[in-house]
Amino acid sequence: MLGPFRAEVDGRPVDTRGRLARMVLVQLLVARGSVVPTERVIERLWPTRVPPSAQASLHAYVARLRRALEPERPPRTPARILVSAPYGYALAVERDAVDAWVFEDQVAAGSAAGLPAHLAAEGLTRALAGWGGQPYAEFADEPWTAGERTRLEEIRRSARERLAAAQLRCGQTAQVLADARALTREQPLHEEGWRLLALALWAHDRQGDALAALRQARRLLGEELGVEPGPALLELEQALLHQRFDLLHRETGGSGISGISGAAGDPGAPAAPGVPDARPQAAPLALATAATPAAAVGHGAPTAVARQTTPATPTVLTADRLLGRDEELARLAAAADRARDGRAQVVLVSGEAGIGKSSLLEATLRQLPPQGWLSAFGQCPETEGAPPGRAWFDMLPDLAQAAPPGPYAEELAPLLAPGTETGPAQPDGSPARRFRLHKALLGWLRETATRQPLAVFLDDLHRGDQESVELFLLQVLLCAEQLRDVPLLLVGSYRTGEGDLTTALARLAAHPPVRLALAGLSDTQAKALLRRTATGMSDRAAATLAERAGGNPFYLRESSLLLAGEGEDKALASIPQGVQDVLRRRLALLAPTVTAGLRLAAVAGREAPVALLVHAADQDPDQLLDALDAGITAGLLTEPRPGTVRFSHALVRDALEADLTRLRLARMHSRLGRSLIALGSDDVAATAHHLLRAASVVTADAGPAVHHARLAGEQAVRRYAPQNAETLLGEALRLLTDHPAAFAGQDAALLRVLLLGRLVDCRIRMGAVVPAREAQLQAVRVARAEGRPDLLTAAYTTWTEPTPWRVRAYADSDPEAVAELGGLLELP
Repeated sequence: MLGPFRAEVDGRPVDTRGRLARMVLVQLLVARGSVVPTERVIERLWPTRVPPSAQASLHAYVARLRRALEPERPPRTPARILVSAPYGYALAVERDAVDAWVFEDQVAAGSAAGLPAHLAAEGLTRALAGWGGQPYAEFADEPWTAGERTRLEEIRRSARERLAAAQLRCGQTAQVLADARALTREQPLHEEGWRLLALALWAHDRQGDALAALRQARRLLGEELGVEPGPALLELEQALLHQRFDLLHRETGGSGISGISGAAGDPGAPAAPGVPDARPQAAPLALATAATPAAAVGHGAPTAVARQTTPATPTVLTADRLLGRDEELARLAAAADRARDGRAQVVLVSGEAGIGKSSLLEATLRQLPPQGWLSAFGQCPETEGAPPGRAWFDMLPDLAQAAPPGPYAEELAPLLAPGTETGPAQPDGSPARRFRLHKALLGWLRETATRQPLAVFLDDLHRGDQESVELFLLQVLLCAEQLRDVPLLLVGSYRTGEGDLTTALARLAAHPPVRLALAGLSDTQAKALLRRTATGMSDRAAATLAERAGGNPFYLRESSLLLAGEGEDKALASIPQGVQDVLRRRLALLAPTVTAGLRLAAVAGREAPVALLVHAADQDPDQLLDALDAGITAGLLTEPRPGTVRFSHALVRDALEADLTRLRLARMHSRLGRSLIALGSDDVAATAHHLLRAASVVTADAGPAVHHARLAGEQAVRRYAPQNAETLLGEALRLLTDHPAAFAGQDAALLRVLLLGRLVDCRIRMGAVVPAREAQLQAVRVARAEGRPDLLTAAYTTWTEPTPWRVRAYADSDPEAVAELGGLLELP
């Protein structure tokens, strides 16, 4: 970047093909590892008029640069140099790969405090030898390079001055005299050059010339700036006038005027007064997930765990970049203080979609661990097809790493190791086992919170299955009864008006929690958020969008990104009526291949493995990866961990999926379900979900759908969610009825009886004994119609659980059933 632009890979020149492609690369280099938003890159590429194909063109430039910079990278593997990040791109290269950065580091090394003068001179000489010319010379006329060019030129000037000072201490006064004259000619208002020139002249027995140089500096500063010389020049002038040779001796290491004697001076190179530190002010950002000291655990939360000493000071929760939530954070901090004092607290955060519930929880989660808390975070999946209890299965294993459950480990095994369903801790879904599990969870949380204040966060309760919500309610109720003297803070969030939480929330009436109902941002806060996202937005645009969004932060952010993509005039000519319209218009700016890849990801769920999407895509794998990459840079997707993509908000996924026709949606589900099978996935719930959604259109999926629905139903029972199992089995039975041809060659009657038997078991566990009896009678009728004793035996033996309730709608016996059972007993 110093002098003419050039790039090499393993010593071979790289063909960057075109000024615009090079401009993309240079923008990332100027950012020095920081993320450059896509909109900013586009604005700089086309400063006067952004073409409609800007996004697609940028993706093409990025793809071309990636191939040039990583020619040996295998197909369908993530880029390691020009990497995608939320809302933009960044360059992830070592500092020794860029000549400008090498120059900075060498100057910093040669300017280190305490370095002997000769080593400082050698290091700075080496650094200046690597200066290849004007920084970013090809783009010197671009305003976005001005700051970086000025910074590098300033570092070079500082290095030259420090080199002269080091050479002066080494006795190289002749060289310093020539260099100092050059410095004063190039930068006549920089005092350090004049100081070095006067010292070099004094060392050469030219005291009169040294005084003249100082007087010239005084005159220039007065005429040009109206100021007097600084302390360094004044001190040197007084030393010359009063013949204070100690200063000359100190600055020249004993060389210079004859008759000066004494010990050698300070061997370290002097730090020139007024010269800024040449060290880089910020290292390149880590583009993978950065380590964090927070003791927070759970799905989507930082994984580093570090116990802190409980502070005596009140809890402090700052808004940081969270606008308009000071009051809510203060109430959360007050609840945390009460909990830490031994009064367990429950906080419920509610609000509409996009209002900032998750952001508030995450801000609290980040700030509690450094103040002595152990935190755990879980999120109820915002898509169908997730296994029951997913939020807790994601959260608790990580919590166990920070706070081992000890004697409760065996009973808690179903929650702590959900993938292992063998051994003594194998869950059977029985009420007795569920009771023991809940009791063990209570004991473990009590002991953990007693040792260190514990905060448990559960996001998106409105999407939680019954068992997830039940576990949260259990803790809430126990906080008021059995855990009220424990330093435990429970925080849950839910979307207002969605999900079936009415009954659950009614159970809290006797123990009301702290309720935080989030409202929209004020007009001032809304405008601040808009300008934070889209710099340079006019007052008219900010006022119009703030009024339309009603203070919803997500709506505001997406509106500002739309404005940046479409241009202010076009975006304001037809203002979207809602956030879904905003998202649709933002998606319309993307290339069709990008939208297609994002729609597949949307059908896969809020979060999906990249390997699954590559296998299921009906497009070239590299094309799909480019689509996901474009989604990340547009801020629609994130990478929570390597090999996984996640939509930045559930509303983004909803907008992508909503416009799909029933036929196309079914075919995508089919590809995803079959890909899960082909990849050997053990996620039977997701496989069943996709195949069941596909089978009504893709009848070839009916057989695999029924099989995986049965497996997913068994898993749901083991996870204490018989309601989920009942739904899955009902859908499987419907497929058997609607698509008989799909089961040709199979014993469909036996399969139906077995499914009905599972349904009987689910309904008994739910306490619905009359519907369970109806399911058993259906199995009996199937067996009678087939005339098969084996099916009759299976049908009559489906009821394996004793129940204290009447299971018939009438009190009399069933003669036909009695006769059939007697006949079965007589069979050999």
